[in-house]
Amino acid sequence: MLNDHRERPTADGPGAEWVQAPPDAEIRRVYEPVEIRNRDGSWALGRINARWHGGRGEDWCRLRIVGSDRPARWVPFDPDVFVELQIDGT
Repeated sequence: MLNDHRERPTADGPGAEWVQAPPDAEIRRVYEPVEIRNRDGSWALGRINARWHGGRGEDWCRLRIVGSDRPARWVPFDPDVFVELQIDGT
């Protein structure tokens, strides 16, 4: 499934998201809490619950914003936007 995404401005994260999810067999289930840095400098908490690497090496994640009524959606993982939070240890 190549390039099955479209650019879309969002107030809470990257500007591209999937129109259709990648094949289930290629999805890696994860639990990664993240801080999402918005374009306006504000931030929100979110959870990444799946990752997918495309054939050309692109890194996508299924993101859910904590406290939002929006459903989880596939977006490109961008380390400048997502700060992975520690979930155990010190």
